[in-house]
Amino acid sequence: MMKTGFSFVLLPSCLMLLAACSPTPSDRIAKNMPAYEQLPKEHQAKVARGELEKGMSPMAVLLAWGEPEQKMAGRMNGKNTERWIYTRSGTGWSLGLGGGGFRGRDSGAGIPA
Repeated sequence: MMKTGFSFVLLPSCLMLLAACSPTPSDRIAKNMPAYEQLPKEHQAKVARGELEKGMSPMAVLLAWGEPEQKMAGRMNGKNTERWIYTRSGTGWSLGLGGGGFRGRDSGAGIPA
């Protein structure tokens, strides 16, 4: 009985600690203020909220979501592409730079590489 009560306290505490350790958009902005200030105003607002939209620069994506867990090079329509894959949040999102589209649970948006 005591072990069950302990796990109900320990697990949420550990999850909160892990979440607190993850850099936020505001942490990344503070470390890269000159790059943030060069973004268009509408992109600055989205980056500050951790949101993305098609047409954002790679720097805006890095500020909003941080470094991807994986980068995959490829080609689409005769152009070099790079897909950034983010899975830390468990969403299964990926962002393609150079080409975009939707494939399964992945979401892509891109700009020419």
